[in-house]
Amino acid sequence: MSRLHYTLLALACLIVLMVSALAMARRVDAFNEANQPARWVFSTVNARDFLFGGHEVHIADTTTPDGADLVTVSIDKTEALRLTPSSKPKDASLPGLARHEEWLKVIRFAELGKRSFEEFQAHIDQGNDRIAIVVKRPLTGPDPRTGDVWQRDWMFDFHEIGKDGSVRSEGLRFPKTKGDRTPKANELQSGTWQMDAALHLMPKTPPDSMAIGRPTAAFRKTAMRSLGWTLPAAALSSLGLIVCLSFAAAPRRKPSST
Repeated sequence: MSRLHYTLLALACLIVLMVSALAMARRVDAFNEANQPARWVFSTVNARDFLFGGHEVHIADTTTPDGADLVTVSIDKTEALRLTPSSKPKDASLPGLARHEEWLKVIRFAELGKRSFEEFQAHIDQGNDRIAIVVKRPLTGPDPRTGDVWQRDWMFDFHEIGKDGSVRSEGLRFPKTKGDRTPKANELQSGTWQMDAALHLMPKTPPDSMAIGRPTAAFRKTAMRSLGWTLPAAALSSLGLIVCLSFAAAPRRKPSST
């Protein structure tokens, strides 16, 4: 084939590449617009007494009849929850809930969405925030040698206080499902407020021990699935463009002298 033929083929490959790349970009934009992950804003409440939805919430330390530590949550002076510490409480002189920070967090949160800071603040002022008491507890005892609890044996209890003063409780375990498989119904799932809230009770920098850490994000639903024909078309046209340009720009053979 002559240089002209390779040049024309390269031009055709370039056109296919541009068309497929444009179609690919549009598909990615459409996918991302339709599948935006929920974004949450969290704030940790360290006070033992606070108001939510006009209801007084009080968190107190007490003991069971046999002397074991116990944390009670009262709403409008009525006991609503009795929580057993999963780790030994720290010094009682620590302020607020700091002595229970390893296993208990009170978290106020709301969905950010596409709101600006001003819009989000107005969203909060309208009473659209939520609050939950998050508890981490082991399903099994600690390792007798190291004292650590395997992360796969963590259980997280979410006690969400409603605007009416009720409490809705839910228990989800640390995800054991690996790879791209969908997590089980009783496991924490990426992209949910429960997962993001549970991260507040997970070590930020895991030590050398393999017993604790944070779950890795599983990207099961990405824009790659929406590309369709555009991806192979862009790949093949790119390859064709390179090959055709290589032949078109190749030096001509000098006629051999006999």
